[in-house]
Amino acid sequence: MNFDIRICNLEAMTLAFLYGSDEAQTNALLEEFLLDNNIVTARRFRMEMAVTQKGVKYVTYIKYAQIPEGTSKTKTVSVVSLPSAEYLYFQMSEAQYAKFNDNDGKADITDFMTENKLAYDMSKVFALVEEGINENGKFFDVYFPFKRK
Repeated sequence: MNFDIRICNLEAMTLAFLYGSDEAQTNALLEEFLLDNNIVTARRFRMEMAVTQKGVKYVTYIKYAQIPEGTSKTKTVSVVSLPSAEYLYFQMSEAQYAKFNDNDGKADITDFMTENKLAYDMSKVFALVEEGINENGKFFDVYFPFKRK
């Protein structure tokens, strides 16, 4: 897909997160957590992980919301603190994002990481995908955590 991949810095943040196989239910549980804790958040992230087994596609929806530091986890919602760090960054259209979730374009990331001696760092998050809208429609800012080899 030829993404314009760059390295950027994200500020430290605390995220509430949960995952599930039903996107609507996962969203509702996150919204309930935010409401119960009186949290109004501007930044939300997502990530979908798809696996196909015997011709059937299974999707896990991971939802994140930035929350105040010190917010406690619950039985259904976990909390992770991310330090300020470098991330791989690129932007894609809605159509590109749909294809990306079916593994189209992931070779671009692998090639970039190999060339720059980087490795995935999924110790805290898999990836952070932030949805936006501009004059051209919906777009997605994608952040992948990494470590240097």
